[in-house]
Amino acid sequence: MVSIAAACLVVAMAATSDEPGGEPIGRVVALSGEVFVTPVGGARAPAVRGVYLREGDLIETGAGKVRLLMTDKSVLSLTADSRLQLTTYRVRPAEKRRNARLTVLAGRLWALVSQAVHPEARYEVESGNAVAGVRGTELVVDADPSGGAAVTVLAGVVELASPAAQETLGARELGRVAEAGAIAIASASEA
Repeated sequence: MVSIAAACLVVAMAATSDEPGGEPIGRVVALSGEVFVTPVGGARAPAVRGVYLREGDLIETGAGKVRLLMTDKSVLSLTADSRLQLTTYRVRPAEKRRNARLTVLAGRLWALVSQAVHPEARYEVESGNAVAGVRGTELVVDADPSGGAAVTVLAGVVELASPAAQETLGARELGRVAEAGAIAIASASEA
């Protein structure tokens, strides 16, 4: 499980309260190849540019890639053969708070998370058995279907934790979490 903690100013997207899945939490801004969205309680359908995403949606890429813009201005990108669940994504613009939890089920997620504006704001990305907490960070999360994970910090700081260990990663560092929970750190240039 990889967790990213961060907060930033929120730009709300308009929606009506009777829409399935609740308020939009983001939208697809670019895609190529095979990309699918499965809403909670809905059927899997091909994604199209501009489609709004809601809490609980599952994003899958086959031989494609997708870029998402979230309501809080976070940017997420998935490469080919990736699966991302938008488990929780709640923002309160007036209080500058966010509580987000994403689950990377497979593949690679690139995330650009803005600076925190409220100390209690959280942004979590789960994957395998690791947890990484960040504030104002750019990072890449690779989810291994066997349960391992790797987190590469491109900018900022990440607190990477597993059931067995906890480490702080800085810019240009890579943390690999093994199935057993051990964390190995290396320079991202060595990877």
